[in-house]
Amino acid sequence: MNIWNLSEHRSVIVLGASIQVRKLKTKIKIYIAYDIYENGKRKQKEVVCDSYEEAERLLPDVLEASKLGVVFAKPPKPEVYKSPYIKASTQSEDINITVSELLDKYVEMKCAKNWEAGTKQISDNIIKHYINPFIGNAKVAGMTPKFIQEYISDLPNHPAAPGAHKNKNGTNKRISARTVKEVMKILRPAFGYASTILGVIPYNPTYDVSLPDEEEFEREQWSEQEVDYALKRCSDHMLKASIVIEYFGTLRTGEGCALTLDCIHVTDEDLKSGAARIHINKTLRRLNKKDLDDTRSRGILYVFPNPDNTKDVKTTIVIKKPKTKKSIRDIYMPETAAIVISDYIKYRNEQLGEAIEAGVYKQYGGYDFLFTQMNGRPYEVKELRKRFKKFIKDNGLRPVDFYSLRHSGSTSKLRVSKGDVKAVQGDTGHATANTLLKVYASIVDEDRKNIATFMEKKHFGENKETEDD
Repeated sequence: MNIWNLSEHRSVIVLGASIQVRKLKTKIKIYIAYDIYENGKRKQKEVVCDSYEEAERLLPDVLEASKLGVVFAKPPKPEVYKSPYIKASTQSEDINITVSELLDKYVEMKCAKNWEAGTKQISDNIIKHYINPFIGNAKVAGMTPKFIQEYISDLPNHPAAPGAHKNKNGTNKRISARTVKEVMKILRPAFGYASTILGVIPYNPTYDVSLPDEEEFEREQWSEQEVDYALKRCSDHMLKASIVIEYFGTLRTGEGCALTLDCIHVTDEDLKSGAARIHINKTLRRLNKKDLDDTRSRGILYVFPNPDNTKDVKTTIVIKKPKTKKSIRDIYMPETAAIVISDYIKYRNEQLGEAIEAGVYKQYGGYDFLFTQMNGRPYEVKELRKRFKKFIKDNGLRPVDFYSLRHSGSTSKLRVSKGDVKAVQGDTGHATANTLLKVYASIVDEDRKNIATFMEKKHFGENKETEDD
């Protein structure tokens, strides 16, 4: 037990319950004094604590016990802590609820209220792999900031879930700080729900928990010169158009897959007037059918029927509303990029001629997709990535992910616009400029050299003296 200078501690009095520190002959006694009424008589009780920190942690519960007129039973360990202040109405129903059971209730509530299927899909994955295996069986009433902090701090010591990014030797990487942040994005409101709605705990134990620092992650991306070279090498009409749209349009890949012909404005008149553009108003995703049902297909514009030979598939592709309101936008395209898209549309229509005549092609949901298969179904993100990866391998290009073209385009636009973040943000569709600057604005060595050259001319250019002078 720690020994303190008594002058450093005062009695903390909160409505009939107070922390007391008393010096005895051989030790320091720390306890919580509180009053209850038994048989109409006021009686003083005390809870002896091992430390001042423990007393501070137990004080709110002792106070609640005093209000309810019950004797506080000190928990033996934080892991099995059961609060004595729970009202009788909730005691039989939720007093023994586990973290796993709490999350089930929380997810059900959010699905009924405002979650979309994509959010539920991500949350289910986090709960399945990173919460339930670690603390799913723990009692909610036993949660303390210390317990949660130890769990959060320990997560990065464990391997990430199967299917996550792997190390060079093929093993799963450790749970990242970013994943830990996603864990807390679920736990914090869930424990708030347990506190304010269910009444299982008096306060949210996650508020004072600190998260591990996120490592700076810089996605590998092509330079402008590499993009130009790739476009010259690319003979695949669809892939070339998709690279142009991803790079010059700085779209999310799902937005690119959901593009329809009515959103593409690259006619000769558009080119002459400088108004060549694409309009973003939807995105494509593959989602779990059960998640769609649980969230009442909130935000979904169209659900594709599964092909006849895949009736038992649990997922389906959908067209849904964009990520945010700012994601609905017009993106103006450079003339040459617009011509590439226009040429692809002509090529696409020629290729679809026979399919249309044969009755194979159909417009699902009335949508005429830019990147379409012969049957009218759009290409998914994974199919574009696969085609892009093969193109890189066949041409000996530096390996990057298809999505990184959005990063490259954003970086290039920031450079060309001389740092006009708001203008570039309008193209990328981010809700805030902070995300754009933090994630997409890579520092290019060429720019840094130009800064040094500019500073040289600015300060020393005309007045620079030689050694002879």
